[in-house]
Amino acid sequence: MRNITIAEAEGHLAELAELAMNGEEIRITRSDGKVFKLIVEGLERKGRVAGLHAGQGWVSDEFDEPLDDDFWMGESKKK
Repeated sequence: MRNITIAEAEGHLAELAELAMNGEEIRITRSDGKVFKLIVEGLERKGRVAGLHAGQGWVSDEFDEPLDDDFWMGESKKK
C-alpha cells in the first residue's frame, strides 16, 4: 500500500495508474485528512487454487469427541 498526499500525486498520474494496474493499493490523502483510493475497474481478481496447500494441515483424532463438562464450566486443565 502506498500513501501519498495530493501534492505528491500531482504530475504523477501515469506512474500511479501503472502501480495500481500492477495491484498496488494507492491511497491519496487530502490536507483535511480525507483519503481517496485509486482503483482499477474491471481488473479480475485471482481465484483460489484448489489443493494449493494440500497436506499442510491436520485434524486431531479427537476432533469429533464431546467436550467434558469441566471444559464448559471453565475448569478444564486440558490443552
